[in-house]
Amino acid sequence: MLSAQERNTLLEEGERHCDLAIQLTGEGRETDALEKFEAAERAFSRLQDQRWLNFVLHEKFRHYQRFDKQEKALELTDRIIEGYLATLNRHGLSLILIHKADLSIRIGKTEDGLGHLNSARAVIESEHLSDLEGYLHASLASAFMHIEDYSSAVISWEKALLQYREQSSSEELAWSLLQSGQCHLHLLNFATAEEQLRAAYRMFQKLGDQENELQAAEQLKKIRKNR
Repeated sequence: MLSAQERNTLLEEGERHCDLAIQLTGEGRETDALEKFEAAERAFSRLQDQRWLNFVLHEKFRHYQRFDKQEKALELTDRIIEGYLATLNRHGLSLILIHKADLSIRIGKTEDGLGHLNSARAVIESEHLSDLEGYLHASLASAFMHIEDYSSAVISWEKALLQYREQSSSEELAWSLLQSGQCHLHLLNFATAEEQLRAAYRMFQKLGDQENELQAAEQLKKIRKNR
């Protein structure tokens, strides 16, 4: 059994390695960051501290995504899910399920992704996790767009837009308006598409997001060509 001093030393060591790993990931230093994540994981495993392990593994998942290691990220999700279940962390569980769904859809496993999103929705609704509802519906909408079910996508985008307006989430709101506008364009709902794309264009201008501002402008050009 570890002494109190040994536990404090391991906790400080794990926190230090974890903080450094996140910093190195942000700096683009893939190998160095991964070494620090693994060192943090070893420290928290010796402590048998599942909550800290959950945090490290979730950040390691983001690390793999940052460096386009999608298969490794997907492999890690089952361990993270088990950890959140063990600690009864419903918020973390919902979040990793949505992350897993987004990743599954990105690599072509759309049906798996929709299944993960339905699991996340069940937890979010039962636990009233309102701060995750926008993200959930945006992910559902993106999945429907992936399979070209634009009618279902529009319904989910409207739910996401409602949540992001309530939360005053400017970046997420602008992105959702852009995506929803494109769905309406596919459905030939030109008036609604133009309204949403113009709103997205103005928001991206204010945010200084030139890439998405240009994308909104290109979509608006399509509307003018189709009229």
